[in-house]
Amino acid sequence: MIKERSPVEIHSLQKLKETIKEYLDTHKLGAAIRTSAEILSTHNGQKINCLSGQCVGHTNELNRYLEARGIPNTIVKSKNNQVHTFLKCQTTEGEIIIDPSLGQFINYPNIFVGTLAELRAVFLSPEREFLGGTKLWAVEHDITSREEWFDILYEN
Repeated sequence: MIKERSPVEIHSLQKLKETIKEYLDTHKLGAAIRTSAEILSTHNGQKINCLSGQCVGHTNELNRYLEARGIPNTIVKSKNNQVHTFLKCQTTEGEIIIDPSLGQFINYPNIFVGTLAELRAVFLSPEREFLGGTKLWAVEHDITSREEWFDILYEN
């Protein structure tokens, strides 16, 4: 006998943002911390923040946190399966990208929550500095533009 799965509840973008704010609050270090740069997590036995290039650890932790609160989401890997991981979540407003470690690539000290188009605008904004490690990796792999970086990281 095949067991029927219960239908997945799709939440609003507002509910998703509130849950991520709760996540930030539960990971604060005493003061009212609101940015992912200040969240410490443990990954492979080391304390890290969301800007330290440990996207897998932060993505997995946020995935478990959201799932435990009834918000289904999917872990997504970048095109080449080795550069980056982030989350996608279906909301009543459409598909939402959740990237807890966008700040490892550009000057963005928060967990990104928004549409792919919104992420593209943030990522490609000339006001957001490309960070050193990103520049070095790009040179080593012959990546010449932000658009190319964006496509490798987020266009699946």
